[in-house]
Amino acid sequence: MDQLKVVVVSQRERPDGYGQQPGYVCFSEAEDVLVATTQADVAMVDRSPNGPAFRLRRGLGRVLRRTTGSTAALPPLPGQRRLSGPKGARYDLAVLVGFTIWDLPLLERLYDLRRRCERVVAWFPEVWPSELADTRIGYEPFAIVDDIFVGVADAAPGLSQLLGRPVHYLPMAADVARFAALAPAEPRPIDVLGIGRRQPRLHDALLEWSRKSSKLYLYDTLSGPLVLDPRAHRENLADNYRRSSVAITHFAKFDQPEVITGLRELPGRIWEGLASGVVMVGAPPDETLQRHSVGDSVVIELPTDPHEAVELIDELHRGPVTAIRRRNIELALRRNDWAHRWQVVFDTAGLPVPLGLRARIDRLAEMAAMFHHDP
Repeated sequence: MDQLKVVVVSQRERPDGYGQQPGYVCFSEAEDVLVATTQADVAMVDRSPNGPAFRLRRGLGRVLRRTTGSTAALPPLPGQRRLSGPKGARYDLAVLVGFTIWDLPLLERLYDLRRRCERVVAWFPEVWPSELADTRIGYEPFAIVDDIFVGVADAAPGLSQLLGRPVHYLPMAADVARFAALAPAEPRPIDVLGIGRRQPRLHDALLEWSRKSSKLYLYDTLSGPLVLDPRAHRENLADNYRRSSVAITHFAKFDQPEVITGLRELPGRIWEGLASGVVMVGAPPDETLQRHSVGDSVVIELPTDPHEAVELIDELHRGPVTAIRRRNIELALRRNDWAHRWQVVFDTAGLPVPLGLRARIDRLAEMAAMFHHDP
């Protein structure tokens, strides 16, 4: 059959700047892989779901759906816009990567979306079961989309029960071609990389260790700045990971117990670390989840005492870790690229995997073969 026509409804240029926050630029990386491998069109979101017009739309939609018991979209309203792209173009698949579970009005506003798209998919990489206690979620316009994916494993059955329809677990990934270290035995000048959330006592102990031992501990010194060039940001992050020996990798939102409610979910950093071959240490995600989603248990647990944790990190620096690096890179290449996630989306939607996407997966598998070795 002819090449599928795909359109990505992207939030990367949202006027409120959400798409430029460090925690969300990896979502645009996922979109980039899909666009590059399918020649997809991109429809940029030009409104914020927190603006007055969207708050009104959301309120009216809740009243309608609460009254009718439906999750359908609102009828066309003033201010609606058509799906951008070639005029009159029809698509086999439309995709939205949602920053939050509340982003569906962005699709609802596109009055001709369902007329022009055979199938619509929404992927919400970060939805926690604790969020589902908000019953207003049930009055969002979920009927707009045919397939729903979430990136937190325990949220899938909860949202499925709330909506009375299938919801699929689809974890995050990384642009493995960007992050992969193809020479795992090369020296790594960054001794420890600490990106994102951190444990204060461990951070202090690493600072002391780095100063006394002349080690390089690279960590964030800013919180919440906007990313002006997402691609350059991801390239720089990939460079840092490939040059790092050890990376602190705790389970997702470990410092927000009220959100995670005891879950030890996979963090976004695990995919970047995996592809780079870095040795990951920290408070590890659930081991079963690691083995099922990543392919193996890849985060070494650190002792709770910060000084003992630093001692273990120091031992890892002195010990042989090339086998760990090779294992991690191979896992990333074989099953943890954004292309692997998009393949699941096409399979679930009952659509053939586009040739460009399949070609990327095949190239990654060929690269993975260089790292495979029998135990």
